[in-house]
Amino acid sequence: MLSHAKPFITQRLRGRVNIFRADNAGNKSAERFVLRVPFIARIEADNTAWTLIESEYWDIERKRYPQYEHCAVLVAEDITSRFLNVISLFNGSIPLIALQMQALKVGEHTTLIFTKVLDELSRGLVDEDEDAEAAPADRTYWEKRGTKATVQLADELLGIVHEIDPSLELRYNRYYIGLSTKEGQPFNFAQFRPRKSTINLEIHLPRSDDIDKKIDESGVEALDYETKWERYPSHFAQRRYRKA
Repeated sequence: MLSHAKPFITQRLRGRVNIFRADNAGNKSAERFVLRVPFIARIEADNTAWTLIESEYWDIERKRYPQYEHCAVLVAEDITSRFLNVISLFNGSIPLIALQMQALKVGEHTTLIFTKVLDELSRGLVDEDEDAEAAPADRTYWEKRGTKATVQLADELLGIVHEIDPSLELRYNRYYIGLSTKEGQPFNFAQFRPRKSTINLEIHLPRSDDIDKKIDESGVEALDYETKWERYPSHFAQRRYRKA
């Protein structure tokens, strides 16, 4: 996640460094990673008070800049299982990432290695849980909400999905058109939302440079990656859609 973030702001205040990093720079829905580093040689891994300080700092920043999503970042040289259990209790209520830091001497230089030991917990959208199952729809519903032509685009995109797994079929509910197995088991790694002139496609995948490159080379009109939901959104117009 942080590998795609760009430096945003660094502040030196009252014996500490405040670091902000923003993902999807320039996007109004960008996520800011909030990190407060004290000027001390070591943060003890079992110092749970530092977790409370960082959480308070996260709360201050998210209230100051409500237009951004915020995630607190904790850094320690040694993260014990006890400390990991403590911060895991916060994760879910407070977005948290924990990094274990090592300093290595390479010749005359010192290099830092960061290992992610706890990632931000992503909760599903409302339309991905039981509420979607409780709101079934059919093809006619989506042809009225979109058009017959844009729903037809879902059929054509399903044809591409069948190259991977021919057993999958479209599953209609009022929030989106998803995928399911022939046994009726949801398998929504891709979701379709037909509109009047286009169809929105969301593919749920962790972001990677390899996938970004393939999308760029394909010529697909992709939107900014949505870090919070870990998905690649894009949309297709009937007149421009062609199977690659």
